[in-house]
Amino acid sequence: MKAKYKSDYRIINQFIRETKNADWLGHARRWWPDYLFHVTDIRNAVSILKTGLLLSREEAVKRDLMTTDNASSDIIAQTDDQWKDYVRLYFRPRTPTQFRNEGFRPANDQRLNAHCPAPVCFLFDSVSILIRSDSRFSDGNLASGKAFAFSSAADLQRIPFQSVYHDEPIPEEVDRRDITFRKNAEVIVPKRIELDSLRFVVSRSPAEYETLLHLLPPPLRRKWGPRVIFAPHSNLFFKKWTLVERVEKNSESVVFHFNPDSSTPHPFHLEFKVIDASTLKTLVTQSMRGFAATHTLKFDLRPVGSPTDYFTRLWLDGHIAYADRCQEDIPW
Repeated sequence: MKAKYKSDYRIINQFIRETKNADWLGHARRWWPDYLFHVTDIRNAVSILKTGLLLSREEAVKRDLMTTDNASSDIIAQTDDQWKDYVRLYFRPRTPTQFRNEGFRPANDQRLNAHCPAPVCFLFDSVSILIRSDSRFSDGNLASGKAFAFSSAADLQRIPFQSVYHDEPIPEEVDRRDITFRKNAEVIVPKRIELDSLRFVVSRSPAEYETLLHLLPPPLRRKWGPRVIFAPHSNLFFKKWTLVERVEKNSESVVFHFNPDSSTPHPFHLEFKVIDASTLKTLVTQSMRGFAATHTLKFDLRPVGSPTDYFTRLWLDGHIAYADRCQEDIPW
């Protein structure tokens, strides 16, 4: 059953249109008000697309659907229990929360026990969620205990969106803590959100895009494939930490290209496998401790017969970093 609309839904719709056209927003952020953002690890993203629901933390735990917990246990512990049974979206991408947990990071480089190794960003149509009778929105980070949750158009208009959408270095004379607090402003819906208003599912790199599509069963790949995208010039991710950027694979080798600018390139426990697609026999398995993901890593497949149809997998500290199938056409 679809949620009913708020009585002032027309004012909310108009406000979003006006915010998009505000001079202070600028070209790079002009599209942000069209969407609400939810970032989660790639394995959770697969689970969301399989169930057709974005669930609150409590619901996901009850259903045993939280494959990767990318939230900080420290922050969750200090969050009021009432917010844990809400689906939580953000008004903007690249929040301070995302800054703390995005990317593959060695255990000694993880902040506040938060880790989202391969983030996927879900973009929901903002108006369709904001006008729901059961949706609420905050003026800052609900985990802080200082934010308030509202539901009316008048309250939405009072949120300081110039601070929420702030995306430049913060001048010394500006209260940095307040800007950080505002950037985490949220939109919340009780228990679950169906995916009717989901517009795009965005991966961070070509390699993670291939991985997400590969992890989806074929029927879901056909259903969601047109909305699963890689947007190289979008401002959805920080990309300051380790990730697989792209992969070259053929019958002779698999070559992984890592983010050369990672601030957390080592040490990782790397595991790699190649599996024959027809027999499901493992052809190659390698494990490296203390691995530094700095530039490229090449695996030679000629010693195992130069396979032309195989699955390849790469893990960093037990988290999936790449998965796909290689099917090489054989010239006759």
